[in-house]
Amino acid sequence: MRAAAPVMAGAMLMCLAIGGIYVYRSQSVAADAALVEAEAQMQEAGELADRTTELERDLASEKRRVQQAEADAAEARKELAAANAKVASLTEELAAATAPAEAPGATDTGYPAFRPEGVAEALADVDWEVIATSMSNMPPLIDELAAALADGRPQNELPAETIGAIQRHNGPLVAAGMKLAQAKVAGEAVNSAFTHPGFMSNAMAATLDAVELPLSDEQRAALERITLDYSTRESRRLEAYDDSTYALEKFVDESALKGAYFAEVYRVLTDEQHDTIRPESVRGRTQLDIFGHSLLWSGRAGPLVVNGRDDLAGHVGRWIGRRAGIAEDLRPRAMELIEAWVADLPDAFIARQSDALVASGMMHVEHVEESGAHVLELLRTFDTELDLDDAGRTRLRAVPGTVVIYTAATSDDG
Repeated sequence: MRAAAPVMAGAMLMCLAIGGIYVYRSQSVAADAALVEAEAQMQEAGELADRTTELERDLASEKRRVQQAEADAAEARKELAAANAKVASLTEELAAATAPAEAPGATDTGYPAFRPEGVAEALADVDWEVIATSMSNMPPLIDELAAALADGRPQNELPAETIGAIQRHNGPLVAAGMKLAQAKVAGEAVNSAFTHPGFMSNAMAATLDAVELPLSDEQRAALERITLDYSTRESRRLEAYDDSTYALEKFVDESALKGAYFAEVYRVLTDEQHDTIRPESVRGRTQLDIFGHSLLWSGRAGPLVVNGRDDLAGHVGRWIGRRAGIAEDLRPRAMELIEAWVADLPDAFIARQSDALVASGMMHVEHVEESGAHVLELLRTFDTELDLDDAGRTRLRAVPGTVVIYTAATSDDG
């Protein structure tokens, strides 16, 4: 029994030793965990410090942005105050510039002198002093330009100063025409409004005042009668149309009516008055004659110069095909109708020769009217002879003008 004691004691020592090792290890693990936790806390504290620094930096930047915005707003308020002051100043100037005619220093031109029903209000809104200035300055300038074109001078050799002056004076006239068109004077076309008897009679009288060739009392009374008569006719003309009316038919009718109006007006004027505002060189020429109905056709007609009847059909076929959109299957029949139409055109009409002014698009108004009437006849033939659907008939009625047929001048004719 005694011999076993050391063994047991050793076993007890072993147990103690093992227990010591366990305790040591437990303490070591606890220390490691505490160290990890401390490191984590230190890392978190560092990240918090970094985030705090970043936030402080962002806050400082935002404060600077707010300060800049406040400064910009202060500058904008100054600019707004200056702009309001400018608006107030301009408003006062505008009020002074548009003061009633009876105000001190204002000038009453006496126009519109003729006030046809339906357009009187629009005419009263026109600056007649500007109209008289522009239209009195343009005739000699246009006469000079017509002479240069008639000589066959190329575009780059035309008198630049003359063209510039024409454009300067033409600007207010275009503006007036647009204003009248917006007021629905004679529809919505600018040149139709500009050539309305109500506008033209006043413009003519004001221009004659400006060139010191005023109308006599008898002339003024006659012009008033003509103006009222043709303004009424113009209103009735417009009221007579419906959706079945050809666009070209309207132009032909308008040209005939206004041509008659101008013919009566010129019988009232003296030769000196007529020659001064309407030089012989520009009379009846599209784009040149500002006191005539040829202005109606600007943008609605263009010259078609051919070598007689032989190549006329092909040219007309291509022109009308583009504008009326004739279907492919109907084109052979359409060409047959065009060839028959060409064959029936009068010899005198076909023989009308081009010249240097025509080459520049400045055509004779009576030939433009005659061409328009013949082309309208062709459109009506298509309407009855071609198997058109509703869309085709609509396109036919909407053809927006006419070709003006001329024969090329021979070398012998210059």
